[in-house]
Amino acid sequence: MQLQELNNRFSEASTELLLCISCLNPSNSFCAYSKEKLIRLAELYSTNFSIVEFVALEHQISTYILNMHTSKKFSSLESIVDLAK
Repeated sequence: MQLQELNNRFSEASTELLLCISCLNPSNSFCAYSKEKLIRLAELYSTNFSIVEFVALEHQISTYILNMHTSKKFSSLESIVDLAK
């Protein structure tokens, strides 16, 4: 029922955007992380990226998550809000 309610309230594009953003949630050592969703998020905002930036993105995302997993500064993050701070 909850899924149906979400489908009724949000368009497919909005739902995809929310799913892509949710993979940035740092709780549980970034367990929701998905390189594919982050790349898709960049594709949704393609006017903000050059071709060169898209090519470098996959490597940068891998480096980002490695840094998040190995840095003590990020181990206590609980939410996207904490990550933004």
